[in-house]
Amino acid sequence: GVFIPFGAVGVYQETGASPATNVVTAATLAAAVGWIIAYFVIRHGGHIATPSTVLCVAMAFHIATVTCGPPCTLDYPMPLVVMLTVCAVALFNLPKRWLWIAACAVPYFWSSFYHAARPSPTSFDFDGVWMLDGAVPTNLSLPSRLAPYVSSYLFTAAIALGVYAMHDEYAARIEQSRASARLASLVAGKPLSHHT
Repeated sequence: GVFIPFGAVGVYQETGASPATNVVTAATLAAAVGWIIAYFVIRHGGHIATPSTVLCVAMAFHIATVTCGPPCTLDYPMPLVVMLTVCAVALFNLPKRWLWIAACAVPYFWSSFYHAARPSPTSFDFDGVWMLDGAVPTNLSLPSRLAPYVSSYLFTAAIALGVYAMHDEYAARIEQSRASARLASLVAGKPLSHHT
C-alpha cells in the first residue's frame, strides 16, 4: 500500500486532471490508505478486531475501489488486478468463499468487456516489435475476444478453491492432532493396571 500512491500520483501528473483520472486516482489512494490502516490495526490493534475481520473489511473496500476502475482506464490491467484479488482472498482464507468470487466477478467482467470490446491495437509506441503476420487479428467477434477472459477467471476461481481446500485440509489435520493429544493426555492420566 505504501508504494501505490507514488504510481497513482505519477499517472495523474502525466495524464492531467479529468473526471476519469480524478476517480481512478482517488480510488487508488483510498485503497492504499485502507491497506495501510488494515496493517496497523492487525499489528497493533488486536483488541479492536480479529485479523480475519480486518482482512474481510479491507478486502471488501479494495474490491469496491477496484470496481471504480473499469470506466476510468483501459491502460491499467484491471482484469489482472481482480484475478490477483481472488487469489489473495483464498490465501487469506477469508470466510464466504463463493461470495468473494462472485463479488470479484463484477469488476473483472466489467473491465474485461471493455478490454475485449476495444479495437485490437495494431500500432506501437516504438519500432522493432517482432510479431508474426496475423498476430493482432482485428476480425474476431466480441464473444471470441471475451472467451479468454472468461476462461482465465474460471481458472483463477479454480485455483482459489484449491487453496481453500488446502486450508480446509490443514485445519482438519490440526484438529486430528489436537484430538490425538487430548486422548493421549486422558490415557496418561489413568492409573496403570494390569491383570496377572
